[in-house]
Amino acid sequence: MDDWLAQSNTAPIFACVLSRPLVAAMHLPTVRKHFNKTCLYYGHDIHHRRLQAMRRTSRLTARARWELWVLRRVEQRLWRDVDVILYPSTEEAKHVRQWLDDRRMRAIVEAFPLWTFNPASVDIPPPDGRSGLLFVGSIAHAPNVDGLDWFIGDVMPMLEPLGGAARLRIVGSGMDSYVPPRADLQLTVMGRVDDSVLEQCYASARVVVAPLRFGGGVKGKVVEAIAHGVPVVMTLAGAQGLDGIERLLPVTDDPVNFAFEIGRLLRDDEVWLSASVNARALLAQRFDHAGTQQRLGELLAGRPL
Repeated sequence: MDDWLAQSNTAPIFACVLSRPLVAAMHLPTVRKHFNKTCLYYGHDIHHRRLQAMRRTSRLTARARWELWVLRRVEQRLWRDVDVILYPSTEEAKHVRQWLDDRRMRAIVEAFPLWTFNPASVDIPPPDGRSGLLFVGSIAHAPNVDGLDWFIGDVMPMLEPLGGAARLRIVGSGMDSYVPPRADLQLTVMGRVDDSVLEQCYASARVVVAPLRFGGGVKGKVVEAIAHGVPVVMTLAGAQGLDGIERLLPVTDDPVNFAFEIGRLLRDDEVWLSASVNARALLAQRFDHAGTQQRLGELLAGRPL
């Protein structure tokens, strides 16, 4: 990177976009040495706060405590040293803005979507003919395994008495090695699949579940499911960053309520259609492609609102 920037003419480059805290921290000093235009950092979530939240459900390992210590310092140094800071959720952008204000530091800090959405891009099969539940997520991400264990152990056993016993398909990188806490339920573990298979999973699933008990940022699995027209039942952590989604889709940390809302979406086509249509309308409004593209251009030019 240093050699390339030293030897090339950087005049045609009008901005630098950095992402992932350790990668960004590694390259930012080199970029700053050769480049005096806008440096933008996009944080998918505040990593050290996600690790802090993990303490509520499990004891941190020595490695996780070390990662928390390192990432807190790396992320805060990035906030100090870049010009524009973007996070997917308003709560995280507010946290960073307050951290900078407390230290009398200045940067442009905004909530900014990681995705854009075209409502006409996906045909949504109707609820009749759909069946079962779907969970999507990698085994390498600790909140996914923790959330699955909670859902399978505490929520799924309550679905049958509510008249909503259903098969759960688990899709995601490495999930073929996941060991469920119970073996007496209807589970299909698919592991990593290609895009065409994932599309079929969304097209045939009746409900997507996002039972995450900790995490950070806007959850890609939730946005993706909504974009495919599948209602999502989620926890508070699953709904993080999607302000107002709780008025359109079920959001609860209580296992009894979680099971009840799944049962309702499994049985009632009207409830299903209302959830599907309204959640997609919210997504279209929040993740509009043209507006997002225009604002990104303004931010790369270093212009605040």
